Amino acid sequence: MSLRVLHIPGQRYDAAKGLLDLDPVTAFLEDFEPGRGQLTLVCWGRAWTHFWGAMGDGVTLAEFVGQASTGYIVHKLMLPLDVMLKRAGHREERWLTQIVEALKIELNRAAIARVEGKV
Repeated sequence: MSLRVLHIPGQRYDAAKGLLDLDPVTAFLEDFEPGRGQLTLVCWGRAWTHFWGAMGDGVTLAEFVGQASTGYIVHKLMLPLDVMLKRAGHREERWLTQIVEALKIELNRAAIARVEGKV
């Protein structure tokens, strides 16, 4: 098992880009074995988590999240909210979408840094 922790910087409100204020986020990417992993996102006392048991042969969670659509990841992270609240709010979905997009940017930066030998 491997655990990777990413710290995603906060973002300020930008109406033109459709961005809400976003506090810093901590992302926990747990690879239990190739093709099986769990993502946990924590932002200002809120947390979302989901386990994927079949991501593909040899695929890491970071690779999977980077390749999957943002909407798919958001939907999976919101499943417990849908069950508990019967329907998660639009603002929650927008907020989580922005968090997942920020995570993808950080994963891309980290991958580029590894390729360039900076990590």
